[in-house]
Amino acid sequence: MSPCKLEESDVARQVARKLAPEFVGFFSLETIERSAAEGFAYYSSMVESGEAMASYLPILTERFVRNRLHFVRTDRLVFAHPPLVLFVCVRNAGRSQIAGALLDHYAEGRALARSAGSAPAAAIQPEVVTALLERGIDVSNQAPKQVTDEGLRSADLIITLGCGDACPILPGKHYLDWAVPDPHGRSLAAVRIIVADIADRVQALLAELPDPRAEERPASAPS
Repeated sequence: MSPCKLEESDVARQVARKLAPEFVGFFSLETIERSAAEGFAYYSSMVESGEAMASYLPILTERFVRNRLHFVRTDRLVFAHPPLVLFVCVRNAGRSQIAGALLDHYAEGRALARSAGSAPAAAIQPEVVTALLERGIDVSNQAPKQVTDEGLRSADLIITLGCGDACPILPGKHYLDWAVPDPHGRSLAAVRIIVADIADRVQALLAELPDPRAEERPASAPS
């Protein structure tokens, strides 16, 4: 079978669907598929048309993706400094804005937050602004931003929010994927529930990070 008979998109999709259960909570299906497309392109460039080796392209692609994702995946977040967390969704008008604002609100020096989108909207969703304001967080002066290569490279932890978008796999980065409903087009009541969900996730994330305030507390005197 020649490489031309193996469609890159078909192989990438099949590999991503097979590997997705292994990396749930870390990489979105779209990120895995993007990595599979890169692996397929890498191996297919080394295979001459008509060679029997071409039939092994799906297997080689799967191995490439699994090894690559296991290499960057980590089950424990360890940083030498307060990490910069980049939240990514498509429009940067809902989930990623909520997550960034909540992290800033709760972090108390343990982390820094940024958010961005691959196709930013014109403005943050009004229900999101209201739901956060009810928690004492004002994002009315914020605007959706475009995700950039520089922004991705500067982040220590990249979190996608179940948004159907893909992120490049960069060495030295930590990745998480939070499956959160899209608030776009939903009522204020529904958005409040989404905000509460993300707040729980943010606080659980912060609980994994060192608390700099603990270092400032004096050691208790011996009894």
